[in-house]
Amino acid sequence: MTHFSLLLGLSIAATTPTPAAPVPEIGHVETSALCSALNAEIGHSIQGILLNDRVIDASGLPMRRMAADLKDGSSRFLLDKSQLRELITKGTHNVEVIENLLGGLAAAHGSELEKIKQNLAAVVHEQNASFDALNGMLDTYDMEDLQNRPDLLRGAAGKELVVPAGLPPLSAPAAQIPGGPTIIANNLSAPGFIDSPFALFARVVLDHQTAASALERNAAAPILQAARRCNSPR
Repeated sequence: MTHFSLLLGLSIAATTPTPAAPVPEIGHVETSALCSALNAEIGHSIQGILLNDRVIDASGLPMRRMAADLKDGSSRFLLDKSQLRELITKGTHNVEVIENLLGGLAAAHGSELEKIKQNLAAVVHEQNASFDALNGMLDTYDMEDLQNRPDLLRGAAGKELVVPAGLPPLSAPAAQIPGGPTIIANNLSAPGFIDSPFALFARVVLDHQTAASALERNAAAPILQAARRCNSPR
């Protein structure tokens, strides 16, 4: 997800550049809305997507420990379950924040901004599917009655993203951001995990995150082009 993470350090000017010559009013309004959105809703959504990439990959650690706990009969199982639930809860909250940001962003049908919204929404859809798979794993193993306790998963749709404990802050350099779901992928080749009941869910999550990575690359190009245009002196 290297291409997408480059957007994290891109500074977008919130003001509309003054054109050297008069331009049609429609073009002026659309450019202004696009540049403003890149600096606000789109930029915050990108941060949330990159954060959830790390949240989903980090879920591989408690998942791997839970597989070992079941095999060894370890008492750490409940603790590892709790850590996985925290990741799911906060990641799902972030999904809601991003969906609210994109959903509240007015954009004309067929416009450049609308296409960017659709691209980002496709990424969020795959991330949400990963969290659904992790939720399904918890439900399958009777860790919590998730269907009767949605409050365990769905936080109030606030305006701020939440960072689970142990993850680097959003301001971390792009070089420190993993290039994909490496922990989960490594789990699938680890002895003791590949033949555990958790491997099936890990494969589902890995498939969704692989799809999300491809969608992020697709989404990055038009956003970078628009950002450079918004920052270009006129």
